[in-house]
Amino acid sequence: MKQWIMKIDKDEEKRSFVCHIERPDKATYLYFMKWTATMSHLGSVEVQ
Repeated sequence: MKQWIMKIDKDEEKRSFVCHIERPDKATYLYFMKWTATMSHLGSVEVQ
């Protein structure tokens, strides 16, 4: 069973996060999340 791959990149200038989710069908989704204090410690995260 294929798993999703999620990468979160922190944008210091825009103070936001870009979350890249690659599904098994190779479709890529971009999620833009507002900067929050609880997320400010995140850098690049890859979940497999």
